[in-house]
Amino acid sequence: MYITNRASTVRNFSIALVNGALTLVILLIAPLGWAAVISNTFLVTAA
Repeated sequence: MYITNRASTVRNFSIALVNGALTLVILLIAPLGWAAVISNTFLVTAA
């Protein structure tokens, strides 16, 4: 099955967009999780 050059470009762009969005979400959530681990460790130690 052959696809046109335009369809290939659109497909690649959409895949790159989805991958970029997932990476951004992971990078934004990870520091929040790390901060929660550090603060919980500190609170348990202080208690």
